[in-house]
Amino acid sequence: THAPSYHAFVRLDLSNNPIVLRPGQVRAVYIHSTLSGDEAIVYDNRHQRRSYDDPLVSILTGRAHVSEQPFGRTPIWGWGNPWRDNREFVGRVEFGAVYKLWNPSSKDFFGGKFQTLVRTLFLCQRRWESPMSMLPDDCIFYILNMCRWDWAGDESPDMKAMRAKRRARFEQQQRHRQEQQTAQRASTIAAAAVEGAATTSGATGATLAATTTTTTTDPATTTTTDTNADASTSYRI
Repeated sequence: THAPSYHAFVRLDLSNNPIVLRPGQVRAVYIHSTLSGDEAIVYDNRHQRRSYDDPLVSILTGRAHVSEQPFGRTPIWGWGNPWRDNREFVGRVEFGAVYKLWNPSSKDFFGGKFQTLVRTLFLCQRRWESPMSMLPDDCIFYILNMCRWDWAGDESPDMKAMRAKRRARFEQQQRHRQEQQTAQRASTIAAAAVEGAATTSGATGATLAATTTTTTTDPATTTTTDTNADASTSYRI
């Protein structure tokens, strides 16, 4: 519980249960006050889509909730919608960044200059005349693991552009794979339809052949055979 403070920010410490954000994740934070009236938590009208933006984190606009109950449906004045759209945060946010360390499984998340650095080190290690050749692979891995992502000169805009290209390439591969699967299913259905049509045609021919009657050329005897019957019936004239 915090005492009223109209002229200074009040610290809300979340260090015991921090909000962890991974790259690309979005989290919504809900802060509630049981104070009656519309002066419990200060907020502002939205001026732009992002209240704050830097290479590490972006704070988006949100909604205000004017209810005495957490996620309550009744506003403080007793009627209407308690949610107010197009509102933004007022205050100060403190956060820390934990940088991803290089390892063979996460190499694709690093910039092009850093990847060039990795290739150069391993190329030097493969040359017997280089002092790096005396180091095993594990030592090179350890050295690269201790290097920050921006020590090779990569910048955040370049990293974002690289991620966008990788995402576009992945989506293109997904669409190509789906088109191939769709074409394969259509080909299978067409082949089944052709086979079904051929089977139906053969069955019709067999039926016509089964109902054909034959007459012998003997002038003394005319034999009519009905293959739909169990046996042949002969009529002697």
